[in-house]
Amino acid sequence: MNIEEMKARKRELGYTYAMIAEKSGVPVGTVQKVFGGFTKAPRYETLQAIEKALILPDISDMYYSTCDRGSESQEFKVKENAADYFADNGNYSIEDYEKFPEDFRVEMIDGFIYDMSGATIIHQIISSELHGRLYNYIRSRGGKCITGQAGTDFKLSKSDNRTVVQPDVYVICDHSILTRKRAEGAPTLAIEVLSPSTRKKDMTVKLNKYQETGVKEYWLVDYDKERILVYKFEDDEQLFTIYGIRDNVPVGIFDGDLKIDFAEIDDYIRSIDFAEDQDD
Repeated sequence: MNIEEMKARKRELGYTYAMIAEKSGVPVGTVQKVFGGFTKAPRYETLQAIEKALILPDISDMYYSTCDRGSESQEFKVKENAADYFADNGNYSIEDYEKFPEDFRVEMIDGFIYDMSGATIIHQIISSELHGRLYNYIRSRGGKCITGQAGTDFKLSKSDNRTVVQPDVYVICDHSILTRKRAEGAPTLAIEVLSPSTRKKDMTVKLNKYQETGVKEYWLVDYDKERILVYKFEDDEQLFTIYGIRDNVPVGIFDGDLKIDFAEIDDYIRSIDFAEDQDD
Protein backbone atom coordinates (compact mmCIF):
# COMPACT_ATOMS: atom_id res chain seq x y z
CA MET A 1 0.00 0.00 0.00
CA ASN A 2 1.60 3.30 -1.07
CA ILE A 3 1.09 6.66 0.65
CA GLU A 4 -1.77 7.73 -1.59
CA GLU A 5 -3.55 4.44 -0.98
CA MET A 6 -3.01 4.91 2.76
CA LYS A 7 -4.55 8.38 2.55
CA ALA A 8 -7.56 7.00 0.74
CA ARG A 9 -7.91 4.23 3.31
CA LYS A 10 -7.62 6.77 6.16
CA ARG A 11 -10.47 8.80 4.65
CA GLU A 12 -12.53 5.66 4.10
CA LEU A 13 -12.18 4.60 7.73
CA GLY A 14 -12.52 8.10 9.11
CA TYR A 15 -9.38 7.67 11.21
CA THR A 16 -7.52 10.54 12.81
CA TYR A 17 -3.72 10.63 13.08
CA ALA A 18 -4.06 9.88 16.79
CA MET A 19 -6.14 6.79 16.09
CA ILE A 20 -3.61 5.49 13.55
CA ALA A 21 -0.78 6.15 16.01
CA GLU A 22 -2.56 4.24 18.77
CA LYS A 23 -3.28 1.24 16.54
CA SER A 24 0.12 1.11 14.85
CA GLY A 25 2.40 2.05 17.74
CA VAL A 26 3.95 4.76 15.56
CA PRO A 27 4.26 8.21 17.24
CA VAL A 28 1.51 10.59 16.15
CA GLY A 29 4.06 13.14 14.94
CA THR A 30 5.61 10.54 12.65
CA VAL A 31 2.19 9.54 11.32
CA GLN A 32 1.44 13.18 10.51
CA LYS A 33 4.76 13.58 8.71
CA VAL A 34 4.22 10.45 6.63
CA PHE A 35 0.74 11.48 5.52
CA GLY A 36 1.75 15.12 5.06
CA GLY A 37 4.68 14.23 2.84
CA PHE A 38 7.23 15.78 5.20
CA THR A 39 9.10 12.50 5.60
CA LYS A 40 10.42 11.76 2.13
CA ALA A 41 11.77 8.28 2.87
CA PRO A 42 9.84 6.66 5.75
CA ARG A 43 11.27 3.54 7.28
CA TYR A 44 9.85 0.30 5.92
CA GLU A 45 8.90 -0.86 9.43
CA THR A 46 6.96 2.39 9.97
CA LEU A 47 5.00 1.96 6.75
CA GLN A 48 4.28 -1.67 7.59
CA ALA A 49 2.90 -0.74 11.01
CA ILE A 50 0.68 2.01 9.56
CA GLU A 51 -0.52 -0.26 6.76
CA LYS A 52 -1.46 -2.97 9.24
CA ALA A 53 -3.46 -0.47 11.30
CA LEU A 54 -5.36 0.59 8.18
CA ILE A 55 -5.97 -2.91 6.87
CA LEU A 56 -7.28 -4.34 10.14
CA PRO A 57 -9.75 -1.80 11.54
CA ASP A 58 -11.36 -2.59 14.84
CA ILE A 59 -15.13 -2.82 14.66
CA SER A 60 -15.27 -0.86 17.91
CA ASP A 61 -14.30 2.20 15.86
CA MET A 62 -17.88 2.34 14.68
CA TYR A 63 -18.84 3.60 18.12
CA TYR A 64 -17.48 6.19 20.51
CA SER A 65 -18.27 5.88 24.19
CA THR A 66 -19.02 8.90 26.31
CA CYS A 67 -19.00 9.12 30.08
CA ASP A 68 -21.45 7.16 32.20
CA ARG A 69 -24.57 9.07 33.11
CA GLY A 70 -26.07 7.62 36.25
CA SER A 71 -26.17 3.85 35.85
CA GLU A 72 -26.43 3.96 32.06
CA SER A 73 -23.39 3.87 29.78
CA GLN A 74 -24.08 6.12 26.80
CA GLU A 75 -22.71 5.29 23.36
CA PHE A 76 -22.62 7.44 20.27
CA LYS A 77 -23.03 5.68 16.95
CA VAL A 78 -21.35 7.67 14.20
CA LYS A 79 -23.58 7.01 11.20
CA GLU A 80 -23.42 3.45 9.85
CA ASN A 81 -19.69 2.93 10.27
CA ALA A 82 -16.43 4.63 11.06
CA ALA A 83 -15.96 5.65 7.43
CA ASP A 84 -18.64 8.30 7.94
CA TYR A 85 -16.96 9.83 10.97
CA PHE A 86 -15.23 12.61 9.04
CA ALA A 87 -17.42 12.43 5.96
CA ASP A 88 -18.21 15.87 4.59
CA ASN A 89 -21.94 15.47 4.90
CA GLY A 90 -22.59 18.64 6.89
CA ASN A 91 -25.21 16.94 9.06
CA TYR A 92 -23.57 17.11 12.49
CA SER A 93 -25.09 19.23 15.26
CA ILE A 94 -24.17 20.44 18.73
CA GLU A 95 -25.80 17.31 20.15
CA ASP A 96 -23.45 15.13 18.11
CA TYR A 97 -20.45 17.30 18.97
CA GLU A 98 -21.06 17.00 22.71
CA LYS A 99 -20.97 13.21 22.48
CA PHE A 100 -17.41 13.07 21.12
CA PRO A 101 -14.84 11.85 23.67
CA GLU A 102 -13.28 14.76 25.56
CA ASP A 103 -9.75 13.84 24.46
CA PHE A 104 -10.77 13.76 20.80
CA ARG A 105 -10.15 17.28 19.49
CA VAL A 106 -12.34 18.37 16.60
CA GLU A 107 -14.05 21.51 15.39
CA MET A 108 -17.45 21.68 13.76
CA ILE A 109 -18.29 24.34 11.17
CA ASP A 110 -21.68 24.37 9.47
CA GLY A 111 -22.15 20.73 10.42
CA PHE A 112 -18.80 19.57 9.01
CA ILE A 113 -16.25 17.94 11.32
CA TYR A 114 -12.59 18.99 11.16
CA ASP A 115 -9.78 17.01 12.77
CA MET A 116 -7.65 18.96 15.29
CA SER A 117 -4.67 16.62 15.65
CA GLY A 118 -1.50 17.58 17.51
CA ALA A 119 0.26 20.87 16.75
CA THR A 120 3.97 21.38 16.09
CA ILE A 121 6.36 22.73 18.72
CA ILE A 122 6.74 26.04 16.86
CA HIS A 123 2.97 26.38 16.64
CA GLN A 124 2.69 25.91 20.39
CA ILE A 125 5.52 28.32 21.14
CA ILE A 126 3.88 31.08 19.10
CA SER A 127 0.49 30.44 20.71
CA SER A 128 1.97 30.49 24.21
CA GLU A 129 4.00 33.64 23.55
CA LEU A 130 0.96 35.49 22.21
CA HIS A 131 -1.24 34.33 25.06
CA GLY A 132 1.39 35.35 27.62
CA ARG A 133 1.71 38.86 26.23
CA LEU A 134 -2.05 39.36 26.09
CA TYR A 135 -2.51 37.96 29.60
CA ASN A 136 0.21 40.14 31.12
CA TYR A 137 -1.15 43.26 29.45
CA ILE A 138 -4.71 42.67 30.63
CA ARG A 139 -3.76 41.74 34.20
CA SER A 140 -1.25 44.57 34.61
CA ARG A 141 -4.02 47.07 33.86
CA GLY A 142 -6.74 45.39 35.86
CA GLY A 143 -8.68 44.73 32.68
CA LYS A 144 -11.92 42.80 32.59
CA CYS A 145 -11.15 40.95 29.36
CA ILE A 146 -9.95 37.36 29.63
CA THR A 147 -7.60 35.45 27.35
CA GLY A 148 -6.97 31.78 26.74
CA GLN A 149 -5.63 29.18 24.36
CA ALA A 150 -6.94 26.29 22.26
CA GLY A 151 -9.22 23.89 24.04
CA THR A 152 -12.05 26.31 24.76
CA ASP A 153 -15.22 25.70 22.77
CA PHE A 154 -16.88 28.69 21.11
CA LYS A 155 -20.44 28.16 19.91
CA LEU A 156 -20.12 31.28 17.82
CA SER A 157 -23.83 32.02 17.58
CA LYS A 158 -26.57 31.02 20.00
CA SER A 159 -28.85 30.32 17.06
CA ASP A 160 -26.31 28.19 15.19
CA ASN A 161 -26.25 24.63 16.52
CA ARG A 162 -23.87 23.41 13.80
CA THR A 163 -20.71 25.41 14.55
CA VAL A 164 -18.24 25.04 17.44
CA VAL A 165 -14.63 26.23 17.06
CA GLN A 166 -11.49 26.43 19.20
CA PRO A 167 -9.25 29.44 18.38
CA ASP A 168 -5.53 28.96 19.04
CA VAL A 169 -5.55 32.15 21.14
CA TYR A 170 -8.49 34.37 22.04
CA VAL A 171 -9.60 37.42 24.02
CA ILE A 172 -13.13 37.79 25.38
CA CYS A 173 -14.25 41.21 26.59
CA ASP A 174 -17.99 40.49 26.69
CA HIS A 175 -18.60 38.35 29.76
CA SER A 176 -22.22 37.76 28.78
CA ILE A 177 -21.11 35.01 26.37
CA LEU A 178 -19.38 33.02 29.12
CA THR A 179 -20.81 29.86 30.63
CA ARG A 180 -18.96 27.35 32.79
CA LYS A 181 -19.05 24.91 29.87
CA ARG A 182 -18.09 27.07 26.88
CA ALA A 183 -18.46 30.47 25.25
CA GLU A 184 -21.88 31.05 23.71
CA GLY A 185 -20.82 33.71 21.26
CA ALA A 186 -17.83 35.06 19.38
CA PRO A 187 -14.51 36.13 20.93
CA THR A 188 -13.48 39.77 20.69
CA LEU A 189 -10.10 38.77 19.23
CA ALA A 190 -9.34 35.41 17.62
CA ILE A 191 -5.85 34.29 16.60
CA GLU A 192 -5.02 31.24 14.51
CA VAL A 193 -1.44 30.03 13.99
CA LEU A 194 -1.39 28.47 10.55
CA SER A 195 -0.11 24.97 9.84
CA PRO A 196 -0.24 22.96 6.59
CA SER A 197 -3.23 20.97 7.81
CA THR A 198 -5.29 24.01 8.92
CA ARG A 199 -4.19 26.73 6.47
CA LYS A 200 -7.11 26.45 4.04
CA LYS A 201 -9.73 26.19 6.77
CA ASP A 202 -8.35 29.09 8.82
CA MET A 203 -7.94 31.39 5.81
CA THR A 204 -11.36 30.74 4.29
CA VAL A 205 -13.98 28.87 6.29
CA LYS A 206 -13.02 30.23 9.70
CA LEU A 207 -12.35 33.71 8.34
CA ASN A 208 -15.88 33.97 6.97
CA LYS A 209 -17.40 32.45 10.11
CA TYR A 210 -15.57 34.83 12.43
CA GLN A 211 -16.63 37.82 10.35
CA GLU A 212 -20.25 36.69 10.22
CA THR A 213 -20.54 36.14 13.97
CA GLY A 214 -19.12 39.43 15.25
CA VAL A 215 -15.43 38.83 15.94
CA LYS A 216 -13.88 42.31 16.00
CA GLU A 217 -10.33 41.32 15.11
CA TYR A 218 -8.80 38.21 13.56
CA TRP A 219 -5.10 37.38 13.25
CA LEU A 220 -3.60 34.74 10.99
CA VAL A 221 0.00 34.03 11.98
CA ASP A 222 1.78 32.42 9.04
CA TYR A 223 5.26 31.71 10.39
CA ASP A 224 6.34 29.63 7.39
CA LYS A 225 5.60 32.52 5.02
CA GLU A 226 6.88 35.08 7.57
CA ARG A 227 3.75 37.19 7.73
CA ILE A 228 0.82 38.09 9.96
CA LEU A 229 -2.54 39.02 8.48
CA VAL A 230 -4.69 41.21 10.73
CA TYR A 231 -8.38 41.59 9.89
CA LYS A 232 -10.41 44.35 11.55
CA PHE A 233 -13.95 43.54 10.62
CA GLU A 234 -15.31 46.87 11.87
CA ASP A 235 -12.91 48.85 9.70
CA ASP A 236 -14.64 49.74 6.43
CA GLU A 237 -11.61 51.43 4.90
CA GLN A 238 -9.15 48.55 5.10
CA LEU A 239 -10.13 44.89 5.28
CA PHE A 240 -6.77 43.59 6.42
CA THR A 241 -3.15 44.58 7.03
CA ILE A 242 -0.13 42.39 6.30
CA TYR A 243 2.79 42.55 8.74
CA GLY A 244 6.20 40.90 8.56
CA ILE A 245 7.18 38.19 11.01
CA ARG A 246 9.55 40.62 12.79
CA ASP A 247 7.19 43.59 12.97
CA ASN A 248 5.53 45.20 15.97
CA VAL A 249 1.86 44.36 15.49
CA PRO A 250 -0.68 46.58 17.30
CA VAL A 251 -3.64 44.91 18.97
CA GLY A 252 -6.58 46.85 17.62
CA ILE A 253 -9.08 45.91 20.32
CA PHE A 254 -6.80 47.72 22.79
CA ASP A 255 -6.56 50.76 20.48
CA GLY A 256 -2.98 49.90 19.62
CA ASP A 257 -1.81 50.48 23.20
CA LEU A 258 -0.39 46.94 23.15
CA LYS A 259 2.00 45.97 20.37
CA ILE A 260 3.24 42.41 19.94
CA ASP A 261 6.95 42.36 19.12
CA PHE A 262 7.17 39.41 16.76
CA ALA A 263 10.94 39.90 16.43
CA GLU A 264 11.26 38.77 20.05
CA ILE A 265 9.18 35.69 19.35
CA ASP A 266 11.12 34.95 16.18
CA ASP A 267 14.46 35.38 17.99
CA TYR A 268 13.30 33.00 20.70
CA ILE A 269 12.33 30.34 18.17
CA ARG A 270 15.62 30.76 16.30
CA SER A 271 17.55 30.38 19.55
CA ILE A 272 16.21 26.88 20.11
CA ASP A 273 18.54 24.12 19.01
CA PHE A 274 16.00 21.84 17.36
CA ALA A 275 17.14 18.32 16.60
CA GLU A 276 16.82 17.14 13.03
CA ASP A 277 13.41 15.64 12.31
CA GLN A 278 13.66 11.89 12.46
CA ASP A 279 11.33 9.11 11.48
CA ASP A 280 10.96 7.38 14.85
